[in-house]
Amino acid sequence: MDSGVHIGLAAWLHHRCDGEGFAAWPGAPVALRLARLEGAENSEDMARVAEFSRMVNFVACRGAPARPFDSAAPLWEVHSDLLGAMEFAERAWTEAENAAFTAARAMLYGPDGMTPLYRLYQEFRTAYQDLLTAASGADVLREAMIAWEIEGGKSVIEAAMATIERLMTRSTLSRAQAERDALLFLPVDPAGAGYAMTGFAPISALDDSGWISASVELNDIDGAVSRAQQRETAGWRNWRQGKTGKLCFRYAILLIDRDWFTPQLYRAEDWNLPGQRLVSDGGTEGALPAYPARLYAVRDVTLKPDPPKPSKPQRPSVGMVSRPPVATLRPLQARPSVATLASRPRPVLGTARAKGLSATTLAKPLSAAPVITASALRPSLSATALSRPTVAGGLTLSAKPVARLKPGTIEQIGNLTVQRRLAAARQIVARVSVAGSPPPDPTLWAVGFGCESLPEAPNPHPGYGWN
Repeated sequence: MDSGVHIGLAAWLHHRCDGEGFAAWPGAPVALRLARLEGAENSEDMARVAEFSRMVNFVACRGAPARPFDSAAPLWEVHSDLLGAMEFAERAWTEAENAAFTAARAMLYGPDGMTPLYRLYQEFRTAYQDLLTAASGADVLREAMIAWEIEGGKSVIEAAMATIERLMTRSTLSRAQAERDALLFLPVDPAGAGYAMTGFAPISALDDSGWISASVELNDIDGAVSRAQQRETAGWRNWRQGKTGKLCFRYAILLIDRDWFTPQLYRAEDWNLPGQRLVSDGGTEGALPAYPARLYAVRDVTLKPDPPKPSKPQRPSVGMVSRPPVATLRPLQARPSVATLASRPRPVLGTARAKGLSATTLAKPLSAAPVITASALRPSLSATALSRPTVAGGLTLSAKPVARLKPGTIEQIGNLTVQRRLAAARQIVARVSVAGSPPPDPTLWAVGFGCESLPEAPNPHPGYGWN
């Protein structure tokens, strides 16, 4: 992939996520090798997991480039350092609450990462969102919801999530201790370097069925780039220069999953750091202002230029009266027996016998036609009509204002596609080789990241008791 085109793709894919957080992209696209976190069977699998983990675990900053494989401290080291320095208020869970939290976490994560049920939950969730985006019919959505509930454990998983969220509003001490302990002893890759294992969802991205085809006009990608918050866009402008048409590609938006990092912990009010250390000011300053939450991946990128415009045929000269060129003339001297053109316009005979007029009827001079500007020809759109993107059928995708960009031509996701994805996910979760899965391919590219800012932290509650 040409360097620079990845900037436009990252900005456009971030816009597909309704602009959640902010987009960040590296200086050049990064070749991507996907591997499942659970069930890695050999050193090559572990090397891919380690490579993916290092790629997506940099400390992000609003407006700054993404830094995969950064030489600075990775996210897990910064997080571990902050956990070790936290001072917690005197608010603890009861034994029953502690048991409830432990059981809820066990529904989501096991020793090897996501539990099979949580993995399928994420797969059904992604499939349902894609069906919504494709404006699928009510019957299709209803069937998808029922399958999500029965096989994807929707109620069970979301109840566990709610328990975790509720208890963490009371105290983050137990979770902070668990994550700090988990980061004390890290696995090592075949080269002996440690890393914190990181996964992704949906797992069907390991299979061809997990990728979506798109075709987007370059002008629409320009709009997405202009609205991105990362300042470095020269690479896109250099690549874009002189090109017209559309980019055709396949993409996957991967949710980055870390069982050792809980962003909600930093929103809590029951901890502080000594020495007035700053974790985040909301996006740009601090030890950990933001983190990558999504990876934007593409493949099979091609430029489809616009076809050449046909030349306009010249009108035949028969019956046409050409207007002579305007020349600068000296002022005419008026003579008594000669009338100037200005004082006596020559009559123009009208050819209107068919309308009952005589042949000698004089055609009236035409009044000057009103000038119509291009803006007057454009349809009038209200601000509300442009604030919410819709898809076929009038289905609103987002209730908040987003950029005024066309969505491009996106592959319509139907029941058959969803079933192929789910079949692949079931096999992957069961650690069965998926027939037809693409091998590790350098044509898979990481083009950018969707990042989330941490809130202002620390923010200790003045009413709590402190040790």
